[in-house]
Amino acid sequence: MDAAGCSRIYFDRTKIPADGRRRVAVIGAGDIALDYALSLSLNPGHEVSILCRGEKCRALPLLQERIARIRTISLRYRCELDEVNSIASGALRVSGKNAAGRFSLSARLRACRSGLPSRC
Repeated sequence: MDAAGCSRIYFDRTKIPADGRRRVAVIGAGDIALDYALSLSLNPGHEVSILCRGEKCRALPLLQERIARIRTISLRYRCELDEVNSIASGALRVSGKNAAGRFSLSARLRACRSGLPSRC
């Protein structure tokens, strides 16, 4: 917490229904991102892609080990996002490139935000 008593991190996790197959993109590779990806992977049919900006993951080793054991989670390194666009039926398309080449992921919109709280 800072001198004003404000937490410097704001985290809002929105529940994503477990009503069938879903593709989910988590942008970031810190502790919260990997923890959220693990939670999402518990829903049958969910496929989770973690998009990491750097060459390595910054999360705790325990979280990295857990992610590595789950087949429905993929971790993509050195991702540079080009666009996040709204497409038909309320879905989003995230596109960019990484060491493996260009990628494009489409998924229905759900909110998960992190950043500074507005009152700080």
